[in-house]
Amino acid sequence: MKDIDEDVEMRRLLAEERFFLDVTEKICEAIEARGIKRTDLAERLKVSPQEITQRLRGTRNLTIKSVADMMDALGYDVTLDVRDRRENHRGVPLRMSGTSQRWGSGIRYTPTGTVLRSATAGAA
Repeated sequence: MKDIDEDVEMRRLLAEERFFLDVTEKICEAIEARGIKRTDLAERLKVSPQEITQRLRGTRNLTIKSVADMMDALGYDVTLDVRDRRENHRGVPLRMSGTSQRWGSGIRYTPTGTVLRSATAGAA
């Protein structure tokens, strides 16, 4: 049996699933934080409530645009963290040259919601 790191197809599928779960989890958290219903979000986006449900279940494809639209309608900005899994095993965001050293709200989370670090605490 191949190790997951050796099985390119399985690794890619797992990466897709993790990313989808993280995105939909963040959207659901934002809906809950705003205290609105999915039907309210659907009205804001001028789509059917069924479309919102399909997006969050994965039966309708989420695009970068649809995620950005949903989060904007909820009053949130979207950012993306990139981590080098070969060298950055502790979940520390990869800092790319030319990018800001500030990280959104300043707090980083794992997909399960564990706080990783505060940008103010780690800022130079």
